[in-house]
Amino acid sequence: SALGNREQSSTRKWANARLDLTSELLASEYFHLFSCHRQPETGSAICNHTEKSNDFGELNLGISGNDLSRPIKVLYTSDNLSDCEIAVRLIAKAWLDSQGDPMVELSLSKAAVVEGILEVISSSKDDEILELSMSILAELVVRNKVNRQIILNADPQLEIFVRLLRNDALFLKAGVLLYLLKPRARQMLSHELVELILRVLQDGDRIQSLFTVKCSPRVAALYLLEQILTGFDIDKNVENAKQVVSLGGLELLIRTLEVGDSRERKSATGLLNSCIQGDGDCRHYLAENIKKSFILELLLSNEGKSSSSALSLLIELLCLNG
Repeated sequence: SALGNREQSSTRKWANARLDLTSELLASEYFHLFSCHRQPETGSAICNHTEKSNDFGELNLGISGNDLSRPIKVLYTSDNLSDCEIAVRLIAKAWLDSQGDPMVELSLSKAAVVEGILEVISSSKDDEILELSMSILAELVVRNKVNRQIILNADPQLEIFVRLLRNDALFLKAGVLLYLLKPRARQMLSHELVELILRVLQDGDRIQSLFTVKCSPRVAALYLLEQILTGFDIDKNVENAKQVVSLGGLELLIRTLEVGDSRERKSATGLLNSCIQGDGDCRHYLAENIKKSFILELLLSNEGKSSSSALSLLIELLCLNG
């Protein structure tokens, strides 16, 4: 696999150009210059790179200003994970210092760079490196849809994202990044995805930040669930709907009807209809637990799709009295 373990991969044909970043540099306090601290209340990363004002050039890496040639070359050529993690730190710092400079964006918007960052994500166990890597990718994706396609092509079965969604510290940010990629159902085949996405929906009340990119994990989860429940053939959609019901998804969707904004409530209504199609017995649970006032509000809204979804849901619930 192109995204296999970097430390065990064979030396690439251009490995003689590899940078030799020594263990002394890895141990240097300078590499804690760009240190992300997790804020317990929000789960967001507060990046503090003011502890030292030293130029990364002091590390003898040939870095000056926003010169990214050396760290990019590491991603191209090095089979050493630690070297590549350092490269990610340097790229992240250069991006933030440049404030999204188009020239820096152009330097990073290359398939080899994006794929190199993905390989780091697939192998690294350092949450800070994972978050920096996701943040770089998020910035690139929202600026250029070509980068989105590079990522989806490099990880066609979303194996890397399943790994990130399992991460207890980063699963909300992982859900946001996956949403930004807008994957289609055909890529969402992992049997774990339904449960992992429901966890994002359950805990996704707070906006997540990936550098300057901000997004609601709840919106992300609703989009991903829509793909899973409507994007396959009828049999697979039904199978997925039954899994959502069995894992407690109805309760989470009802809660979204109660606390979500109009867009989220519309999505939740459509997903509840899909669950009914997959498991008709869940009508009883919904009839007992949905406040009809929320459905009526959607019925009376001026948004055609919202009204249509609400009407379909109301009809399904009324079938119990038929």
